[in-house]
Amino acid sequence: MLRRRLGMMLATLAPLAGGAGAVANVHAQLPASTRCAVGIPSSETTGYVPLPRGDVFCPLLADPKGQRSFVSYLHETSDDGDMDLGSVGISEEFGLFRVNGSKPGTGFQMSLNGSVFAQFDLDVSSYDLLNADYTIGIPMTFRVGAFSTRLRLYHQSSHLGDELLLREDNPDWFVGIRQDGLVIGLEFEHPQGAMIVSRHLYEHGVWAIFSTLDPRVLQFKPGLLLTPDLAEELLDRVAVAVASARTDSGARGAA
Repeated sequence: MLRRRLGMMLATLAPLAGGAGAVANVHAQLPASTRCAVGIPSSETTGYVPLPRGDVFCPLLADPKGQRSFVSYLHETSDDGDMDLGSVGISEEFGLFRVNGSKPGTGFQMSLNGSVFAQFDLDVSSYDLLNADYTIGIPMTFRVGAFSTRLRLYHQSSHLGDELLLREDNPDWFVGIRQDGLVIGLEFEHPQGAMIVSRHLYEHGVWAIFSTLDPRVLQFKPGLLLTPDLAEELLDRVAVAVASARTDSGARGAA
């Protein structure tokens, strides 16, 4: 929502070295004949290993929320129409310890991982965020022979995109937020939307000016010394003013 969005505002690649000497310093990897235990150096295949590299778990072949980084394009078709989406995932895992088994690539491991998965609407010029999932977890993996399993205790926090929420509250009226910072540009669909909102804000005791270069954009400038209580009151007044301005613009159009 507009109120929540404004409230939030207020409140590796390693270097390559040439020559045979550089090759000698690289740890040997386990044979990658299978997809299991890839990334475990040969020096970490026995005994107890703190802060290990790699993992004993055999990664799933089809796992949309797998612990990996990726960028993909999706085309969605539904009764409401087609939509082009961009899907992005950023993930990292940090090994805590591993107790190796009798054979290399087997044993028990505990790690810590975190991921962000987000979807963006590619059909609008601002590429609005539709949804973001944040996860943090402690995976415990085990492998013996060709069998591996994973138990993961994790927390997931899912959030709808602020621009998507703004569209739901004020469809075809509130377009988006131009800038996050000390000067925030509130953009409206109406060609003189910011002028209308400015007048309604003034009637509710809030002074804000519209851009002379683009009267659709309202220059929203909260003060640096704004207290939390005053910020809450300001957000309430802005929400009311935006809603009444939308009604006012509709009445003018009908006239």
